[in-house]
Amino acid sequence: VGREVRRRQAMVLQRPVVLRRSVRTNIDYALAAHGIGRRERAGRVDELLRMGELADKAGQPARTMSSGEQQRLALVRAIAAAPDLLFLDEPTSSLDPAATQMIEALVQRAIAAGTKIVMITHDVGQARRLGGEILFMHRGQVVEQTPCPAFFDAPVSEAARSFLAGRLLL
Repeated sequence: VGREVRRRQAMVLQRPVVLRRSVRTNIDYALAAHGIGRRERAGRVDELLRMGELADKAGQPARTMSSGEQQRLALVRAIAAAPDLLFLDEPTSSLDPAATQMIEALVQRAIAAGTKIVMITHDVGQARRLGGEILFMHRGQVVEQTPCPAFFDAPVSEAARSFLAGRLLL
């Protein structure tokens, strides 16, 4: 993948990756890496800190924050340069409902700003809340690809019906 394509993408993993720096510097570093000038970065960092509800933690070492706070930091850092495409791998899998709600609000903000989201989740409720199109996979294969309402109202495959009924798929 070419450099320009990589610059228009971002990724947030299940376990947040934060730099051994302050919360502010984590965001500033991401903006600098995308070629955003120092003057513009200062205001943008403050805006992103507020967006992620992290302004009170700006000077704190990022690795001392809770996992939910670290995940919010990873997400605002990923959306800092307004990527065209954002990959999310189970971004709320180990978070409590309040932290999950904050992450989902950030995801919805990114969507509203025009970022296309590709998210992996096993959380059916989250897929309903955030999904536009569902790609349901079983045993490494795409079993269904359909708009979100159609998937939940009338799944086509037996695997999807079983999953939505709460049965374990082997």
